[in-house]
Amino acid sequence: MKHRITGIICLLLTVAVLCGDDLQDNQKKLDKVQKDLQAAQKKIEQNERNKRKNENEISNSRRAKQKTDAEMRRSQEVAREKLQALNSVRTELRTVEEQIRDLRTAQISQLDKMVRLSRRNKTLKMVHKDEHCLAILASKTRNKLITLGDAQSELSYEQSQKGQEYSLANSDFQNKSSTSKNLAANVKKLEAQQSRLSSCLLYTSDAADDLLCVILGGRRIIKNKTHKA
Repeated sequence: MKHRITGIICLLLTVAVLCGDDLQDNQKKLDKVQKDLQAAQKKIEQNERNKRKNENEISNSRRAKQKTDAEMRRSQEVAREKLQALNSVRTELRTVEEQIRDLRTAQISQLDKMVRLSRRNKTLKMVHKDEHCLAILASKTRNKLITLGDAQSELSYEQSQKGQEYSLANSDFQNKSSTSKNLAANVKKLEAQQSRLSSCLLYTSDAADDLLCVILGGRRIIKNKTHKA
């Protein structure tokens, strides 16, 4: 009887030691799981901070793009008006240049006629009335050429000024268009980052699976996961 009691006590001590070892192992795993969960929580918090920061950047970029788009439309309208003004001056200048060419052709013809009449009149020793008329006509042509020459100079200067104004307006439009495209690309990039941050999965070690286990009397019981069909 005494030996039997001693054997039972030894058996109980052995079971207690085994259970103690198992509990220590389980405690270590639980400690590891807790550390993993803390690390995962930090990652989640950092992820949320990144998302908020990213949302602010997206909002700021969208507002900047809207402002730039409005400025770009105004710049485009200004450039269009400057181009119309430039084309109007160019048309005027071409018209004046054509008139000058026609008058110069007419002047050459008038002078040629005057020379021929003058030679004939010298031969006949008389002044023909056509010579006087041609002289008056040539004088008027010369005055018109002077007036058109002044207009040509003014229009050439105005064309140069309008050309510079259009060049500056168009350059401003191109710069704002480029800025708008860059902002659009930045918004697209930030939205992609936001999508990745929203769908980011945080993994812990396999020790986290021990949360699905319950230790009873030194024996580990696994809770089966149920899946709906």
